[in-house]
Amino acid sequence: MYSVRRTTTTGLHPQRTAALLTTEMLFVLPIFGVLLAGMVELGLLVQGHNVVQLAAIEGARAASLHYPHTDQRDQAILAAVHQVLGKQQWKDAAVVLFAGNHVSGEPVTVIVQLPMSQVAPDLLGPLGISIQGRLLVAQATMTKQ
Repeated sequence: MYSVRRTTTTGLHPQRTAALLTTEMLFVLPIFGVLLAGMVELGLLVQGHNVVQLAAIEGARAASLHYPHTDQRDQAILAAVHQVLGKQQWKDAAVVLFAGNHVSGEPVTVIVQLPMSQVAPDLLGPLGISIQGRLLVAQATMTKQ
């Protein structure tokens, strides 16, 4: 009679196979976690950049309209930018710059700056890839009517 010894497909005993899988997971899980954190942070930053770009476009659109006084134009630009930004913390942290003449046919430019730290958590900061002190910047130029 022959006796059959049961082993896994790797030719190792089940206890050794479990130990190898555990060791592999110790290497794979941190890498997977870093990749997941990076994807989440990048996704939030792309979403924030799209909002900042739309805010600059809406601010430039408001700046291109005719207003009797520059104060009214300035208030309309800020109102348009703040309406697009939505979140109060983004409105408070945003810097809105605009330049252009009050003359028809001249270009007007609106620049919106928002700190990246307001848009996304600094998930990769401990690895040396920090977003602290960096800005999302968008610029839009339109011709004044």
